Amino acid sequence: MKHKCMMGILIFGSVSLPLTAFADGLLFKEQRASLEDKGVSFDGTALEDYVSVYKGGTIHKDTWLGRFDLGITLDTQKAGLYKGGKLHVSMMNAHGGLKTTADMIGDLQGVSNIEAPRSTRLYEAWYEQTIFDGIFSALAGLHDLNTEFAVSDSGALYINSAFGIMPCISANTGTSIYPMPAPGARIKFSPNEHVDVLAGVYDGDPGDPKINTHSTHLALKSQDGLFSIAEGALHYNLPLAGGLPGTVKAGGWHNSRDVNDVSAVDDRGDPVRHDDHYGGYASIDQTMYKESEGQGLALFFMGGGAPQDRDTVQRHVGAGLNYTGLIPGRDADVLGAAFTSVQLSNKARAANGKRGETTLEWTYKININDNFAIQPDLQYVMDPSCDPTIKNASVFTLRTEIHF
Repeated sequence: MKHKCMMGILIFGSVSLPLTAFADGLLFKEQRASLEDKGVSFDGTALEDYVSVYKGGTIHKDTWLGRFDLGITLDTQKAGLYKGGKLHVSMMNAHGGLKTTADMIGDLQGVSNIEAPRSTRLYEAWYEQTIFDGIFSALAGLHDLNTEFAVSDSGALYINSAFGIMPCISANTGTSIYPMPAPGARIKFSPNEHVDVLAGVYDGDPGDPKINTHSTHLALKSQDGLFSIAEGALHYNLPLAGGLPGTVKAGGWHNSRDVNDVSAVDDRGDPVRHDDHYGGYASIDQTMYKESEGQGLALFFMGGGAPQDRDTVQRHVGAGLNYTGLIPGRDADVLGAAFTSVQLSNKARAANGKRGETTLEWTYKININDNFAIQPDLQYVMDPSCDPTIKNASVFTLRTEIHF
């Protein structure tokens, strides 16, 4: 596996120049510009990870993971139809070898945010209408809620999946996120540049991507329940050092789908059923030091919780520091260090003896240009799967990222 993975990296490297040329717009630049003037735009992303679990976990091996996304968006105003409309459709392909979480580590939080069963599927298909000069918008269709809800801008640097959608949501309930978005609707109210209020409702059971590998779950069934989420965001500037921007977010979620109690059983020995489950979360992104515009030190914090009787993960907390442009002459590069930790509920601990899992991550994103980046990354997973009998895992990842 190691030789195959290294060969894949070499092959990928040999074609990186023409790919980055395409990403830079050197190919089809005029054609794309002409289409964009008519309201049609294309976007694509290719992520390729070489991953080595070189110590701890369940097995020591190298693997390769990949994700490819391609989307098309129609701006109805530019297309000469009507103002404020946007139609978006995209497809996704997940590929690669062994899965880091499923086959090599068993970690709960997921050391790779692109790990998924091999599949090619329709990913998103939604329509958004904006009115009142952007103050209000409504969206409906197949939509990944994590593109808007429960997102930390600084946390997006990291490869561990817990810095995307928090485990207090993803580990506890089915919802419309990667790799299987579900049908739903979202409204957004932005009365000024400082405030955003969002609310959404989605199918409560997007389906199992391991079973439904190449199709999209569109059927709405009563037993699926409804996943509801609401979030408020405040954007501000601290009056220090010429202004230090920050964002505070807080939200809550609810899934009406029935769920088993973590450990309680009834008189017949069957799990006690609860009518629903729910939780809350918050995040802070704060610039601490501004070297120049777009450069400096940023701090982020994210955390959330859920009731212990019906949810496996009771608490999650993550935090980190990012420095953009630390090395002279590399103004767009980003250096980051962060940690993420989950604690199982007391009932889950009592039932299986497990406690929690903590991961440390160090990363450096080298932005070659606006469309091509290379990112070496190191993670140290303590008590994978919250199980102290599994050895702590050391994981190295080399990610290449292309936008075109």
